[in-house]
Amino acid sequence: MLLTATCTYADAQDIRTSFEIPPENFSIIRGSSFERKEITIEVYKRKDNRQNFSNDIRDLIKKYEMGKIIIYCATQSGCNDLFAMLQPLLPENNLGVYHGGLEDKQRESIMSRWKNGTIQIMIGTNAFGMGINSSNIYLVIHCVAPLNMTNLVQHIGRAGRDGGEAKSVIFYSIKKDLRTNFGILAENHETQVF
Repeated sequence: MLLTATCTYADAQDIRTSFEIPPENFSIIRGSSFERKEITIEVYKRKDNRQNFSNDIRDLIKKYEMGKIIIYCATQSGCNDLFAMLQPLLPENNLGVYHGGLEDKQRESIMSRWKNGTIQIMIGTNAFGMGINSSNIYLVIHCVAPLNMTNLVQHIGRAGRDGGEAKSVIFYSIKKDLRTNFGILAENHETQVF
């Protein structure tokens, strides 16, 4: 049995093929909705000035100090830059960075510190997400528009797993996110999540 909350039909077929499961032994069961009433989604125009943008993120974080927070960036360098900007603004919070450019031992150590609560705020790329099942995530921030709808749904779905109120904030830059959005629109006919 294979289970996922977010998977396109094409991805499901790729998974079936990868596991060499014959089509006659493969059934897809899907719900009619993935509505999560406990999650509020807000979209803000991203400020071009980096200091103003990091101040906006700091202000959001200050409202959600009781739980964990995930901040998604598009690139490894974006994660590292944001970490460097936020660390002096949030000295009382424990921040971590997680992306594919880290060594395996570093990723394991960071993940362990996230799970035991030493790290409250994780700044990461898509590499941080698979297998994340923390019940006390109340804020998910996207520094740029996500690359596709599947990633967006998966990232947002990390929040509010305990049924408590949670928020997802997407920072949007018309100039920087235009290409991404055209890609999402072109893909959207295939990105039906089930």
